Amino acid sequence: TQSSGLITFLVTILIFSNLASTTPQQVVSVLVPLLAAALLGVVGTVVVGFICGKLLNIPFGLAVSLGISCTFGFPTTMLIPQEVSEAIGRDEREKAAILNYLLPKMLTAGFVTVTIASVLIAGFVVNML
Repeated sequence: TQSSGLITFLVTILIFSNLASTTPQQVVSVLVPLLAAALLGVVGTVVVGFICGKLLNIPFGLAVSLGISCTFGFPTTMLIPQEVSEAIGRDEREKAAILNYLLPKMLTAGFVTVTIASVLIAGFVVNML
């Protein structure tokens, strides 16, 4: 529907509207845990990407890219393959081939994470409340 620009705009508005009430002290108080979580997430994604790449016989770079795309969510999982195909493809046919190869994988990785993993994590965390 050619609405990716509108979706990106609306998501950006949601993020910045929530940041308007944030104080510098709040940002500083969560900085260390945020950086630790990000570092552990990247290391874990690289390790799991290596293992899954070997098991599924896909290149290491693609396995890690799929793992990292799980952290972005939609619409970013749709925008990344579009940008990659535009940047790497030499002509329209090659751009379409790259997009058709990457887009289903990235969207599936993002949807699986949002639906399955978040439900499992929420089921575990709800008992801690």
